[in-house]
Amino acid sequence: MGAIRPARPDDIPVIRGFTEGTFSWGDYVGDAVEEWLSDDRGTVPVAVDETDSPIALVRVTMLSPIEAWIQAARVHPGHRRKGLGSDLNDWSIEWAVDRGARVVRLLTERESVAPQRQVEHLGYRPVSDWVAAMRRVGSPQPDPHTNGGVRVPGDERLDIAPKAEGQPAWSVWSTSELIRCAHRLAPVEGWMWRALTFDDVTDGLGLSLWQCASGWIIGGLEDDEFVVRWLVTTEEDADRLVRAIVDLASEHAEHLTVFAPALPWVTEALVRGGMELHPQIAWEKEPGAPPDNV
Repeated sequence: MGAIRPARPDDIPVIRGFTEGTFSWGDYVGDAVEEWLSDDRGTVPVAVDETDSPIALVRVTMLSPIEAWIQAARVHPGHRRKGLGSDLNDWSIEWAVDRGARVVRLLTERESVAPQRQVEHLGYRPVSDWVAAMRRVGSPQPDPHTNGGVRVPGDERLDIAPKAEGQPAWSVWSTSELIRCAHRLAPVEGWMWRALTFDDVTDGLGLSLWQCASGWIIGGLEDDEFVVRWLVTTEEDADRLVRAIVDLASEHAEHLTVFAPALPWVTEALVRGGMELHPQIAWEKEPGAPPDNV
């Protein structure tokens, strides 16, 4: 393993420099890393060159006393294919285990085959398929249920649920296909997943628990978009719930993002609701556990 240390505030300009061209649109890491350094639940290890300048990084966060999340693995273009990503992953797992982690998770895009091969090589296994479903909602939009007509409100309205509604919402989810597809996980903040708890539902993950006849959601305004982090419904009611979500989001923001387990009937309802789907895979590793083929 090469030289790895926790990032410092004076590393931020260098990190911004080598991550700004990660994607065609840029990268979020340069803007987020300062906030990450102030988050005492985690750390940002960097691999450094002989001058102690960062050439790769990753973020690791303890999301619960036993669950860690790894994200934002980036390597300077001039230093790729040297095993730096693997070294940073090993360092991060050791850091998390030292703090009590029994499981470490991360996310890949379903269409990104190379990262999937890499995380498989590192000993992770896929445990849950997800979609991040997105659309504009803040201005009149064509209604996918009509032939080019403007969207009209659906039959149901989502309202803030009293705290007591957490119990039936949790009970329905706990016996549904949704919990099995989700592997009991939920994106509790940002793009980070951990096991959902009953308290998360009653507290609304810092957002709100909403209800209508077709189900429940946890959602609310985050920055400039409305985000749904959890939903409970049935195959028969999914279309009505999605329409209610779009109506609710349109009252609060220009953009809507819904995170949902990738059950076929859920994704079909989201598409019928005018959503663009971004498939994701959640991966899991239990440090110290024997490989599946042993």
